[in-house]
Amino acid sequence: MAPVRRGTLATARRCRQSDAASENSALKATILVVHPLRPMRETVADTVRQCGYRVLEATSAIQAQSQIKAEPDIRLVIMEFPELEFGGLQTALWFAGMNPQLKVLLASSRVWNISFRPGDFDQITLCPSPLNGFELGRMVRRTLE
Repeated sequence: MAPVRRGTLATARRCRQSDAASENSALKATILVVHPLRPMRETVADTVRQCGYRVLEATSAIQAQSQIKAEPDIRLVIMEFPELEFGGLQTALWFAGMNPQLKVLLASSRVWNISFRPGDFDQITLCPSPLNGFELGRMVRRTLE
């Protein structure tokens, strides 16, 4: 998720341009951003916050697992694959197995190398990275719908 632009007014404006149904329910969602590199994690978290979501951060899959157990209100996990120590897809499957309501947005520059059939992972959304702030906000809204 490399070049997500940080803190722009335009990003915040575009995030608010979603439909009313999305704004009413999804914007109350808690989102967990998982990335080992602080600048990347903070940039993604700031962008998602500008879209109106409550955001938590984790530096590793292990820390994220602890937060998911402690915070049952988390509705979406955003993580980059294959950066995490357990392997991104296996970690995403663990998250999805913890709670049927929990969704995972798995970003990767290698998304085209991941093979699975549509419907195999209803809770997991794959998206190519890098994303800009507008694309990230759109993917978050779409994943939470």
